[in-house]
Amino acid sequence: MMTYEAVEKMNKLHKTSKSMLISLGIVWGVGIAGIIISAIVSVTIDPDSTLFAIFFIWIFFGTVYVAYGIQPKAKAAEREMRSLYKDTFLNGIFNEFFDNAKYMAEFGFTQGKVEELGLYQLGNRFESEDQLSGEYQGVRFEQSDVHIWKHTDSNGSGNDSDIDYFKGRMFVFDVPVKYSHSVKVFSKVPVVARYDYRVCESATKRVEMESMEFNNAFTVYSEDAHDAFYILTPAMMENLLNIYQKYCRVSDYSYINISFHFKDRKLYFAMECSTNAFDPGAFPISYPEEKKKIKKDIQVIIDLIESLDLIDKDALTEREEEPVGDFETSSWMQEDSSNDIFEEDNQKPYTGGLKLKL
Repeated sequence: MMTYEAVEKMNKLHKTSKSMLISLGIVWGVGIAGIIISAIVSVTIDPDSTLFAIFFIWIFFGTVYVAYGIQPKAKAAEREMRSLYKDTFLNGIFNEFFDNAKYMAEFGFTQGKVEELGLYQLGNRFESEDQLSGEYQGVRFEQSDVHIWKHTDSNGSGNDSDIDYFKGRMFVFDVPVKYSHSVKVFSKVPVVARYDYRVCESATKRVEMESMEFNNAFTVYSEDAHDAFYILTPAMMENLLNIYQKYCRVSDYSYINISFHFKDRKLYFAMECSTNAFDPGAFPISYPEEKKKIKKDIQVIIDLIESLDLIDKDALTEREEEPVGDFETSSWMQEDSSNDIFEEDNQKPYTGGLKLKL
């Protein structure tokens, strides 16, 4: 089924899913109006009027009919509509932009995978969904919506509380080099309205870069300052500042946290978001508008790959000459977070934009 055909079917299913509310509204609207009228009639015209009982029975049986006759069909239509959106509409769009795209709406990163990213502390509550993996210009990636929070039980006093540690999108990008040490780059938010739950290193590992503009926007942590300088070249710092301006600095008075972690053969990235990626808009939806909205979520992945110059031009040329094998099973299926899904034997030297000391 084509994506635009899927939209038409989803909109039809949306009408069916709303039929329960419409039917229930009619039943109760007519019933309540009838009861009011019957009360007026019994007071002013006929005290023995049976209209009240008639409309009461109307409400009772009408509600039963909606609950057992219409509601199951409405719920089935809702499930089919959501499934169609995730499995057909989204996959159709993903395949337009990415090679070997694999999307699973109900699955996401495991807690072990998020811990491997080393960007945020883990609370005692965790959710993840919208797992997407694939390749863009030869760069393999995976991303997922992640929500981490801490729940405090008041032991029955009714004062339970939840504190968000992180809510947004997390990404893993394949970089075919091995970083000697871990380097983290955390955005600075001018006005901190809440505690920062990112996994910051000790102050002794903080590295000051030569760019004052960069130091004002980011804090850098590294086990070895030399690695930080090799990774964060002037060109790379400029690229990170561009991402900061586009995604972290929403406006002059509104900021969100973005975080980078260069480790082993990976670039990890986290971006706080108020809404989940790849969720449908308000129904009925328009194919052009919905595709435009999804492309904005996709553009984050493309911007990161292109802005950080992760594309290995030489390796990409070789891939064009030689067919690429099937993409390996994504890491969300691996409970063991140590399993590196992107590592390959006999990797070629990286000739992209990152200049590293190997």
